[in-house]
Amino acid sequence: MAIDIETMGNPDNLKGASALVEVAAIARVGVLSSGARLGDKRAAQMERDASRQDRRGKADRAAQLKTAAAAMRSKTASMDVQREKEQIRPLTPTGDATLVQGRASKDGRGKAGLIVSLMTPDGTILDQTKSGEGGAFALKNAQPVNDARVVITDIDGTTLGALRAPKLSAGAQVFLDMPVERLDISPFTPTKESTTAVPDLVGSTLEKAGDTLGDDLVMGPVKLVRMPAQAGEVLDQSPHPQIRVALGTVVTLQVATGKSAPDFQTARELIRRHPAIVAAKVPPGHLTRAETEAGMRSLKDLAQVSGMTTDDVAALIPGRRVAHATAWQAAVRDVLAQFAG
Repeated sequence: MAIDIETMGNPDNLKGASALVEVAAIARVGVLSSGARLGDKRAAQMERDASRQDRRGKADRAAQLKTAAAAMRSKTASMDVQREKEQIRPLTPTGDATLVQGRASKDGRGKAGLIVSLMTPDGTILDQTKSGEGGAFALKNAQPVNDARVVITDIDGTTLGALRAPKLSAGAQVFLDMPVERLDISPFTPTKESTTAVPDLVGSTLEKAGDTLGDDLVMGPVKLVRMPAQAGEVLDQSPHPQIRVALGTVVTLQVATGKSAPDFQTARELIRRHPAIVAAKVPPGHLTRAETEAGMRSLKDLAQVSGMTTDDVAALIPGRRVAHATAWQAAVRDVLAQFAG
């Protein structure tokens, strides 16, 4: 059924047309899947027939059946590859963001669970994800990218291959088919002198994670997840462990919290690593002294900081620096607002 989009006029009809296109795509995937299954069954039958012909001494007929079965296997493999490609749903970048979608494969079949990174030549990771079912992946970046590589590694951090991405202008969208056995490696592997391996932070506390990152890597945004049984623990991280990244790369963390709010220790650690605290160069020990002076042992106690006058907060901090008090109040308000959300 042909659809003339220009004559439809009605936005609801446009939505209907989009839905029909999606239904057609789903139907095609179903046809490819069914065809591949039937092809595999037919190939298996021919292979059984070939074995019977061999036992009867009819070598020529057996050879013909084996050749036909191999051709059928090849055809069904191609149908499976096409099905996997068509199952990747196209996404749309927003604003000036760029989008790289693709398929990571090995020996023709989509490979799930591989680490796929969009990175600059010096190893800075712009985005990172794991390949999903059928090898599908999607990488996003907030701004245009002039020179980037898509690098595929296994879960242990071993580089399997890389491909130079096209120049990504504002709003650009590209699709890359990436068979790892045919990709280049050496030109896109950052030099070890300018990189470091990402440590495994999962299972550690936020404070220990910060100490482990040290000066080579930067702790970035922390996503809070309600999971009382593991409150205070790092649940996930990006980039993934053992991947080599440029010095100074931001590592984002997912941290478990309690039923209604994160625990006090997690809140304290987030505050100490808040941008306002870092910018004001507030010594962590000074905040610890201030908390002790005020008898703070819970989130409720900590929340009192936001309601105090700046002078009263400064009086708690060694040196009585107003800049440090202002930074502490800003960090407390921001972190508690995250918890409330």
